[in-house]
Parts: sequence; structure tokens; C-alpha cells
Amino acid sequence: MKNKFVYLVTIILAVLYLAAGHYFAVQGLSFFKEKSPTDVVEARVVKLLPAAAGAKFEQIRFEAELLSGRQEGVKVTAAQNKAGSFAVGRDVAVGDKVLLLPGQSSQGEWSYAEHLRSNVLMWLFAVFALSIIAFGRMQGVNTLISLIFCCLSIFAVFVPAILSGKNVYCWTILTCAFIVVTNLLLVNGISRKTVATILGCIGGLVIAALISASADSFLQLTGLVDEDSMYLLFLNPADPVDLKAIIFSAIIIGALGAIMDVAMDIASALNELAATTAEPTRKMLLQAGNNIGRDILGMMSNTLILAYIGGSLTIVLLFFAYNHSLLYLLNKEMVVVEILQAVIGSFGILFTIPFTSFICSRLYVKKAGRRYKSGLENKR
Repeated sequence: MKNKFVYLVTIILAVLYLAAGHYFAVQGLSFFKEKSPTDVVEARVVKLLPAAAGAKFEQIRFEAELLSGRQEGVKVTAAQNKAGSFAVGRDVAVGDKVLLLPGQSSQGEWSYAEHLRSNVLMWLFAVFALSIIAFGRMQGVNTLISLIFCCLSIFAVFVPAILSGKNVYCWTILTCAFIVVTNLLLVNGISRKTVATILGCIGGLVIAALISASADSFLQLTGLVDEDSMYLLFLNPADPVDLKAIIFSAIIIGALGAIMDVAMDIASALNELAATTAEPTRKMLLQAGNNIGRDILGMMSNTLILAYIGGSLTIVLLFFAYNHSLLYLLNKEMVVVEILQAVIGSFGILFTIPFTSFICSRLYVKKAGRRYKSGLENKR
């Protein structure tokens, strides 16, 4: 009954946080309330047409049937522009579902925007959700709910809060705290294992946050990692987004998942060890946690580094291709930030291990001893 009550209260508080947070975050943001002037329309390609004579760029012209909007069912002509050997998206073919922009030319010809991919992604997510439920049953349902809350906290609260000029550091910490507490309470319920995991995560995140916040003083970062960062400065010239704070946020949120994973692994393993040991001691649990953590550390650090390398592989290849100096490459801010994310994330994992082990050694001993003795009495 206690776990059911905590579960219900957690969902209610999470919904209230998301609703209130979104309302507060979007204050002053017009683009969250106004309809976009460039709304795209879904369409299906029904026929390819001959290229227009005298076109400025090479084009693929086609006839498409609109599948949404006020003109649903109407057939229109559209064009996909190609600049040299690069096409704006994959070449369209008959039967493809695409997104079109309303015609701006005197002929009223519509423009190709993108291939429609969201429907495939939705099916993929549906299969993923069903697989989790089939394998985890109620635990799988809780996992999906926590995943939805996590995504909503990022895209419905955190992102609009940053764009509206709120303090990036405060909202990063608030978002991480919400994700950690909500996720663990929904998936594992209220228990000493959950408390130990939450406190271990906090310890690792505090270390990562302190290192990340001080990185600017010894790395002279500007926050201008790429051209997308520069575009953020023009969203509100009077009160531009703090790009250095965005780097801090990217590092902490990027490391959060790995830190939660490590904390839960150690807390769960030590909980089982304490429950099945006749006379568990704090020293034994602390040593066991650190030993388990050493095995985890190498794999999780590799996971972080490989994830960041994979995410920026195109940029790394370009820098290696066009810049022969390795020294220049390693001092480029874009590369430095990627390395910083992996290193600080690994620091967070490194300190999460002893923090979680220490907390577990304090929380588990008395309870585990009573549980073991009670089990022996029941067997007798």
C-alpha cells in the first residue's frame, strides 16, 4: 500500500510539475503560441513530371496528392531542387510520402521539404514500447511512463525555459533532479535501494557540475561550438542565450543517464549481497561496491566516449581531412567540448561509485541483518 501511494503521488506531482513548469517556461515566447507561417503539408507522390525548361537549378518535378490540410485530396505540382551533385533530400519516387511547402511562385508550384519519416518512427516506438511491456510487464509500463515524463521535462519545460531567457544552470539542476527522482520512484518504488541510488546520483552529478562550471576558467571557452550556436544568439539579441551555460547543460544532461545506471547497478547489487549475507558489515559492503564499480567504470567510460565520438563522427572526419595539424584539431573548441563531455561524464561516474557504495553500506546493514535472521527463523 505504501508503494502504491508513493507511485500515485509521484505521478500527480510529476504532472503538476510539467504543467506548471511549461506554463512558466513559455511566458514571453510567441513562437509557442503562434501558428508557424511555414506549416508543411503531407502528400503522396503520384507521378513524376518532365523538368521545367530554363529552371535555375536542376529539379525533379512531380505531381502529389495532398494528405492533410484544408486542401486534402487535391493534386498539386511540386519540385525538388538539386544544387549541383547534392539533392535536398533523397530523390522522390512514385509512392513516396513527403512534406510540401505551399507554393510561393507565380505558377503556384509547391516545394519539397522532406520525406515523411515520422510515421515510421512512430511504428518503431510502438514496437519498442510493446517489447518493453512484454518483457517487463508492469515494470515495463512504469519504464515507459518514466521515459515519457523524462522527454516532456526536456522538451516541454527545459527547452522553452532556456529560450525564454531563464537561468540555464538552475533549470538544468531542476530538470536533472526531476528526472532522477521521478524515474527511480516510478520504476523501483520507495525503498532504501531507491534512496541510495538517488543520493549516489546526486553525489556524482555535483562533482560533474563543479568541474563543468569551472571548465571555462581554464579552457577559455566561448560557447560558439558551431554555426548552430551562433544562431541562438540572434533569437533574442537584447537578452541572448548564455552559450557557456548551454555547454554546462549539455555535459550534465548527457552524463545523467550513465550516472543513474551506475548508481542503480551498485545499489541493486549491494542490496542483494546484504540480504543474502549472514552478518553483513559496512566495510564489506563498501569494498564490494567499489570492486563492482571498478568493473563497471571501464565499460561506462567507454560508452560515454564512444557515444560522443559517434555523434560527432562527421565533424571529426572533416577536420582530419582538411586540417593536417593534430595540435590544431585538439584545440578546436568544437572538439574540446566533445572531449570535455566524455571526460566530465566519466568523472561523474567515477565519484558516483564510492558515493553510492558508502551510502549503501550505511543504509543496508541493520535491515539486511534482521532480514537474514528472519529468513533463517522461517526456515526452521
